[in-house]
Amino acid sequence: MPERFTETLRAASEADWSRAVQHRFVNELFAGAVSDAVMARYLIQDHRFLDSFLVLLGAALASADTFAARLRFGRFIGMVSAEENAYFLRAFEAVMARYLIQDHPLSRQFPGPAHP
Repeated sequence: MPERFTETLRAASEADWSRAVQHRFVNELFAGAVSDAVMARYLIQDHRFLDSFLVLLGAALASADTFAARLRFGRFIGMVSAEENAYFLRAFEAVMARYLIQDHPLSRQFPGPAHP
């Protein structure tokens, strides 16, 4: 019996997958031991990804060829922009307010109590 496509992909990416899931950040995250400074840098990167992802989804919505597809993309955009962004706002307040300094260049890019 031939190997399934997903099994082929998994085998081809096994080394990268193992490095990713065994990374220090992942281990510390599961152990609850990520420092505020490291978590702040992660949140900045992840929020930037979310921003770019919403741009991509907007382009997909704008170019969808059916009403059903536009509805599906629109609902997904709504979910990502509400729930995901609410997570970031809470995280910025909890972690980044303790870590970021007013005159730090990255601190001006994010909302929260540490920012004027």
